[in-house]
Amino acid sequence: MAKTEQTENQPHTVDGANCTTNSHDLAEAAKLQARLSQQNSSTRQNQPDQIIANDDIIPTVFIDEGAHKYVLVSAIPPSSSQQQHFVYSKYGAPYHRNVAEFLVPQLESNGYSDIRILGGGRI
Repeated sequence: MAKTEQTENQPHTVDGANCTTNSHDLAEAAKLQARLSQQNSSTRQNQPDQIIANDDIIPTVFIDEGAHKYVLVSAIPPSSSQQQHFVYSKYGAPYHRNVAEFLVPQLESNGYSDIRILGGGRI
């Protein structure tokens, strides 16, 4: 099992290797994941009556020029039951959650459901 060490606002380490996420970012990412999880379970119970016909409102890939953090997100479009994947990077985003915080509200406001943050990295 990997040994994790971490101090507030300092990058944490796993088995002695430095990671780029600090404890504050991990806590904020956990809050976002928890909110989405709660929202996803309530959305399944209360399906909306209105359906938006255009699933192409939000591009599935958005990569800012240069090397940046990226996030992989899945969601179900409002007029479909098929899961769609999104890969987004954002210039100036210090952590993966910052990229997710850019994309998730767009998905939510356009009627996407079952939004899940699957992972991220550097691109």
